[in-house]
Amino acid sequence: MSDLYLSLPHRTKDGREKRVFPAKVRLWEISKSAENSTLRIANRILTADALEHLTNYVSDQQNPSTAFEMLKDKVLEISGNTITKETAEKATDLLIQEMGGHSQHDDSSFIEFQSCLSFPRFLYHESRKRYFHSFNKYSLLQSESMIHQFYTQRYLMTYNRIMHHEAFQKPLLSLISSKTTNFNEIVQVNSLLGTFGRKTLFGFLHRTSVSPPIFALEDLTGTIELDITRLIRVGAGFFCEGSLVIIDGEKQTNGKFLVYTIRGPPTESKSKTLRDSPDLKDSWRSPNEKERKPLDSITFHELQTRRKTSQGMFVVLCDVHLDQPSVLQKLNYLLNGYEEVASDTPIFFILCGSFTSLSFAHNLGEDERYRDLWVTFAKIVQGHKYIHKTASFLIIPGAKDPTPFSNCLPRLPISDYYLEPLKSAGINFTAGTNPTRITVYDVKMLIYADNLIAKLHHFSFPQFDAATFETSNSKTPQVSSRIRATPSAQSSVVETPSTSEMLKDDETSEGNPTNLDEEGMDGELDGLHPTQMDGDEELTDVERDRLLSVKMMVRTILTQGTLSPLPVTIQPVLWDLALTSLALYPFPDVIVFGDTWGMFQIPGNEQDPMIVNPGSFSHTNKFYVYMIDTNQWENSMLLMEEK
Repeated sequence: MSDLYLSLPHRTKDGREKRVFPAKVRLWEISKSAENSTLRIANRILTADALEHLTNYVSDQQNPSTAFEMLKDKVLEISGNTITKETAEKATDLLIQEMGGHSQHDDSSFIEFQSCLSFPRFLYHESRKRYFHSFNKYSLLQSESMIHQFYTQRYLMTYNRIMHHEAFQKPLLSLISSKTTNFNEIVQVNSLLGTFGRKTLFGFLHRTSVSPPIFALEDLTGTIELDITRLIRVGAGFFCEGSLVIIDGEKQTNGKFLVYTIRGPPTESKSKTLRDSPDLKDSWRSPNEKERKPLDSITFHELQTRRKTSQGMFVVLCDVHLDQPSVLQKLNYLLNGYEEVASDTPIFFILCGSFTSLSFAHNLGEDERYRDLWVTFAKIVQGHKYIHKTASFLIIPGAKDPTPFSNCLPRLPISDYYLEPLKSAGINFTAGTNPTRITVYDVKMLIYADNLIAKLHHFSFPQFDAATFETSNSKTPQVSSRIRATPSAQSSVVETPSTSEMLKDDETSEGNPTNLDEEGMDGELDGLHPTQMDGDEELTDVERDRLLSVKMMVRTILTQGTLSPLPVTIQPVLWDLALTSLALYPFPDVIVFGDTWGMFQIPGNEQDPMIVNPGSFSHTNKFYVYMIDTNQWENSMLLMEEK
């Protein structure tokens, strides 16, 4: 390695810069502080970003010396006078392919299950306008300060996201013209005194009276009562107690705020979030360096390349009732089908609760009954040689499973006492939380099991029903429907337009503010009228309503930026954990729901993540299979032979 040199800048006493060349330097020992240095391999210049890529690759190998020699030969073979990052990435890709398409690590080295107890905590600093990493440990004890921080941080994080949206950004003085002077300026409640004209407010929606229904909006400065008698437009999604909303209207002489439009905040793509808030780039990295896996130190491009050579798969089942003999029979039949595949293919089973059809009663007899469910499940797994030996299981608790603070979100792991039969049987399993984060090479997933659609239907305010206002308001721009259903599989694939696609560039008259009802800011529902299935058959009213409910639920969680947009009086939360564990900021690549509403899949795009829901395995025999190499989700159904 005598042909490897590193030149470091050094200033002499007279201020001139001089280059100092140390002796031999090993590639994997070069410090990142030398980014501006000139590295040469065989008299070829190596750029700083190429150095970082090669360093990450070599340091990850089991035999760094051998890996470096092989990689150096490949780099010199395909490079010119300058070795760039693109050249380094191409060299590592070719090297991996020549090694048979496999790296020196198996899939488990690049797949990480992260419970909500280990999620990195990032808080927003209002005065500095940036996020900072808080290393304070999570506490299960509740206090008033935690409640205050929960609501304040959720408000500030969402407000920061709104300010990144072009519809709310004030134009620079150098760019002001007759067509660009209009923007939506959010004002605070305490600044409405003595003002007139249309204003835009942002805050929490509250209902102060049930009969007659009286609503109010609260921000960090105060509360104002709302008058919705002249409400003409409602944005897509469900609105319930505590929802964050943007309203457009004007202050009345009686002190109330006359509302014309109400909608959720705009969404923000993952790439834009990380570009505007670079502090969040480590929001999925484990805060404990000892728990970090090799994927934390490898470049995104290399992770993507390695994923494409993976042979593994995920099998996702939800609502698996182990107390029902028919479900146990289905599980045994399912494992029979994957037994032969498991001999040479890594399989990761994700099982989402509830694992019992009856709510858990905390008594001695119930403890033994629930534990016996896992004894039976362990015997089923043991009956399949290869699955028992090579497969991994992730156990996600549901609402009826025995967990600490079982009625609160996020749900903590099922106690070791109940899952001890799996450990005794030698089954490779992980007791996860609800939700759980999964990093699969370069893909980030979030698993969350809850019957959210039915709850939103039950507890949302009927006064803000988007469908009613969309069908009755002729001024609402119509959006072509893109709902597709497959009757043969009895599953639906719903494509929802992203926020950016719904933004309108309508020109407004000079001097008049751009109204939110003209912006279409949060994306309107495109399934409000009957749509065609494959063929000429129209969707029934029931099918149309179910598809619409899916779209409204998805739009709600994305605009609210949380997995649980329900009021805390209905769905209690652990204040200190909920702020981070339930947050959807930045978006993951995939959100996997465990909702019994039915199987559906919403393809992701540059703006929004992919949404996948297997439905109830106990009632429909349906599940999803994720192929790691192709990054594709396949809807599957168990077809059992009739005896």
